[in-house]
Amino acid sequence: MQRIFTTFCRLGRNQLQNSSFCLKKSWYIPRVAYVPIAQISFGNKAMKDAKALYENGVGLFQQGKFQEALGKFKETEKILIDNLGEGHFEVAAIYNNISNAHKQLEQYDEAIKYLFKALDIYISNGQENSPFVGAVYNNIGSLYRLQEKYDKALDNFEKGHKILQKKFGDDHPAMINNFNNLGLIYHDLNKIDEAIKYYLKAIETYNKHVGKKEPSIASTYENLGQAYSDIGKYKEAIDAYNKSLEIRKACFGENHPIVGKTYNSIGLTLMEFEKYDDAIANLQKAYDITVKNAGEGHPETASSLTNIALVYMSQGKHKEAEEYYEKALKINQAAFGENHPSIAIIYDNISQIYEKENPQEAINYLLKCAEIHHKCMEGDTPDVAASYEKIADLYEKQEKFDQAIEYYNKAADILKANLSEEEVDLSGIYNKIGGLYEKKGNKEEAEKFKKLANKSSN
Repeated sequence: MQRIFTTFCRLGRNQLQNSSFCLKKSWYIPRVAYVPIAQISFGNKAMKDAKALYENGVGLFQQGKFQEALGKFKETEKILIDNLGEGHFEVAAIYNNISNAHKQLEQYDEAIKYLFKALDIYISNGQENSPFVGAVYNNIGSLYRLQEKYDKALDNFEKGHKILQKKFGDDHPAMINNFNNLGLIYHDLNKIDEAIKYYLKAIETYNKHVGKKEPSIASTYENLGQAYSDIGKYKEAIDAYNKSLEIRKACFGENHPIVGKTYNSIGLTLMEFEKYDDAIANLQKAYDITVKNAGEGHPETASSLTNIALVYMSQGKHKEAEEYYEKALKINQAAFGENHPSIAIIYDNISQIYEKENPQEAINYLLKCAEIHHKCMEGDTPDVAASYEKIADLYEKQEKFDQAIEYYNKAADILKANLSEEEVDLSGIYNKIGGLYEKKGNKEEAEKFKKLANKSSN
């Protein structure tokens, strides 16, 4: 399976997933629903300077000047604490704003810290079952999710869900974001059936109580489509993507980048469905939209070209695939230079064109791929190991057993150096090495690696 570029919404699985070793880690990271909950009400004690600072911070935040906004919010915090005390609700409100600014700056630990401070204030004031607390738990869950701490994220989403469910019941618009968040985290944890259940609940509740064509529900349909695609339900995936497309076109117009993103999702799913002509038609629309918005020389355009190449590869049309890969390669080389992960991905994909007819040329591309990953990460990483394993596979097919064993061992050594036993299963590689030693007539080494394989798989 080829690597898929990730500029649009369809996220490609890590290259390691295609190797005989297996990463014990979820890979899919859909977009997050972060629920802002703080609007400060100054009431009768409207401190003019604090109010001015707060409103200035909000304006800066809306302009995307998050560091400056953070400074204004922290000045507001000091005034509020000095005048109202540390346990006042208004202080909890400004903590939420400070947290959101830290989140935008990708300072997730700080963002979480301030949400827990807000949570302490609400709970100490007897509000442990209030919707505010439920919303804070959801926000904490979203931040843990951004850190890929999925168990902690789920724990907080479930706490928020219980509070909101007790207050409103399932059939209430206040539950929509919560259902969507639970869908996302179960998707992260590769519990696809649970994810689909919550996406559908979010959609059902939204359509019943809101009904308007808004970007937020289009994103939920997009996530639902990805979930269906992940379990091979391509027809259902395409139906969900088409609903997302309809809403996004109504909200943004035909030529908006997010509409191109949905065409991209549809095209790649149609490829999985083996409807290749329709796949190319949708990916061509995605390409045309990208060119209109980003220009012909932009890396996002290269991503679109690569995805079209994927379809041609799936059809066995290697000449057409290589043509599109070469176009994408030139764009990314001009944008990033030679030593960039996007170049490595294209080399990896091109190598597959030559696997049967010219294995040595395929190996040459994989060596380039490995070299780039090594330079980008300043060392040998699992991506380098993936390239080495593919090189070993090609040597094995040519019955060059010594070279194959060499590269399988290199791949295994890199993985052992980078990952714990809980994260990786090396039984596939060890079984391959053992099989090669059997072919060479070296029973002792064959038995040794068979034992290593059994140990790694347990």
